[in-house]
Amino acid sequence: MKKFDFNTIPEKPGVYIFLDKNSTPLYIGKAKNLRNRVKSYFTNNLNLKTEIMVQKAFDIKYIITKNEVEALLLEANLIKKEKPKYNILLKDSKSYPYLEITAHEYPKIKISRKISSDSTYLGPFVNVSDLREILRELLKLFPIRTCSEQTFKKGKSCINYQIKRCTAPCEGLISKEEYMSLVDNIISVFKGKTKNLLEYFEEKMILHSKKLEFEKAAEYRDKINGLKKLSLNQHIVYKTDANIDILYFKTIYEQYSGLLIIFIRNGKIIGVDREIFNSQIYQDDIPGFIIQFYTKNKILPEKISIIINNNYFTDRLLEDTLKEFKKNIKLTKSIKKDILDFADKNLQIFFETELSKKIKSKDLFEHLAKKCHLPNDINTIECIDISHLYGKNTVGVSIFFENGSFNKNRYRRYKIKSANNDDFLAIHEIFRRKALNIMKNKEEQADLYIIDGGKGQLQSAIRAFKEQNIQANFISIAKGRSKDEPNNNLSKEEVYIPGRKNPINFKKDDPVLLLIQKLRDEAHRFAIEYQRKLALKDLTSSPLLQIKGVGEKTIKKVLKEFPDIYTNSNITSEELSKKCKISKKVAEDIVNFLRTFQGNSS
Repeated sequence: MKKFDFNTIPEKPGVYIFLDKNSTPLYIGKAKNLRNRVKSYFTNNLNLKTEIMVQKAFDIKYIITKNEVEALLLEANLIKKEKPKYNILLKDSKSYPYLEITAHEYPKIKISRKISSDSTYLGPFVNVSDLREILRELLKLFPIRTCSEQTFKKGKSCINYQIKRCTAPCEGLISKEEYMSLVDNIISVFKGKTKNLLEYFEEKMILHSKKLEFEKAAEYRDKINGLKKLSLNQHIVYKTDANIDILYFKTIYEQYSGLLIIFIRNGKIIGVDREIFNSQIYQDDIPGFIIQFYTKNKILPEKISIIINNNYFTDRLLEDTLKEFKKNIKLTKSIKKDILDFADKNLQIFFETELSKKIKSKDLFEHLAKKCHLPNDINTIECIDISHLYGKNTVGVSIFFENGSFNKNRYRRYKIKSANNDDFLAIHEIFRRKALNIMKNKEEQADLYIIDGGKGQLQSAIRAFKEQNIQANFISIAKGRSKDEPNNNLSKEEVYIPGRKNPINFKKDDPVLLLIQKLRDEAHRFAIEYQRKLALKDLTSSPLLQIKGVGEKTIKKVLKEFPDIYTNSNITSEELSKKCKISKKVAEDIVNFLRTFQGNSS
């Protein structure tokens, strides 16, 4: 970057723009104090993405605004227009379709993405094809017009009247009062107020049956079934008429993060959308993303909840800016646990589905063999992970992968007898036991073994098999050291292979690396599950008992929610208190103890 005099930047709110040597925007941000914010990029420790962006920047421009709210709105508009490379989350926010009921004398219903101030809107909906099906079902129950004003003013009924999808208000074949009742019924359906409608339809069906008017009775029977069908598609999550949007962000791998959006209207989930980003989530990007999202989707609920990696995100500036769209908007931190669990599981399944598209390609194992210098006939893979409970009671697991999926019948657990808190000895023991089982035909040898660890763990596994005269293919995966000149395309994960001094570095989105990571993560999950099971059996040996006020009941709660509590350094006291339903004081004592404990055992 050319030399820049920070003193020329005013200490006022506004928007700053990092430019490359071609004056193309790299990153757009907002600030309460422009000078201090821009200066912070050159004085503070930066995350990897921001560090790379600053290295590529050639110049900085800024725009002064009246206040922070105006700055945040301007930031969102500029990002939408310029699409800077490093505003990763904000490049293309979606807009969603709604059912629009117009404000005409005889309102019509249509699918729309554009919002006007006069109409009534039902939604948003995620899938437009599903919405078309909903509209078809609604018109069977409540046949109001869908025609244009030009067609309506002709005063002649159309084919929709003939197929009973409209009541022909254009010809005056229905009174204004009856027609508006149909419109109100449609709105009632979306507010979940269907009980009275069902009772009314049932009364009419019974009445026409008694009069032997079976055709009319059948019409009401069909209306009842149609209304029940519409109601079944709405999953009730709140007993009140709650209107909430939940935006659930989560980092999945170092190079991926996900967003799951849940639209709740009148206490019911009416839509769920998911997206995967090829980057980590940074809190600085969240306010701009939210504003841009609601710039496109202008109908806001009363409440919005934002969760980032299991922690609620609140921001006074963001809330104040959202009030420009809706006065009574509120950022809430009180979402039911089962909804958050649903969001987490749903996002993980979505990611696994997307990932499986990449790792099930026919030639993926061939790429794996080529890049890791392995034979071409790799069909079955085992992945091995070691875990220990507070430096003791070391355990190990192996998971099995074949034909593009996990074979849980061939998963194995190991209580390590030869070592505590020594991964090299633990790995050696597991593979010695595996070798003996293979020799006795108690276990089938895999085509490839993947070890969660570095070169030392890899050598331990190889040595154990060699001692039993068994030849096999091995690789290992471990976190690498941060590099002086970070490359945004390369993963920090490093893959070690026998006979090679330096590890293999993969690109972050390389399908081969994604496959190895997937297997390693499944092994880690299985190890943690086994670790928790053993820990719950032997609560009396937990080091947490050393903490005043912590007993076996508390430890049981903690281990059920956080089976990796002894090794996970990212758990906060707030998260611990909320999920385990223990006091903040006890949660703080546990976290402080664990920080000391983890430091001593590392």
